[in-house]
Amino acid sequence: MFSPCAPSDPRGIEMDMGKVPKGKLKEPPVSIDDYMKALCRIKPSSCEEDLVRYVEFTEKYGEDG
Repeated sequence: MFSPCAPSDPRGIEMDMGKVPKGKLKEPPVSIDDYMKALCRIKPSSCEEDLVRYVEFTEKYGEDG
């Protein structure tokens, strides 16, 4: 099984996701701390203006469009 590692890992083999054999990827464990760190680091993908437009659209046309 292949598992993601740091680029500095001497036992690591450099490859991208397309080169990992099917069914041979061992996903790393993910914790709530990982999510919290990501929330602090990642910038929003929508601005406040977009959110207002989405709310207005939903109010006008409903959730099903």
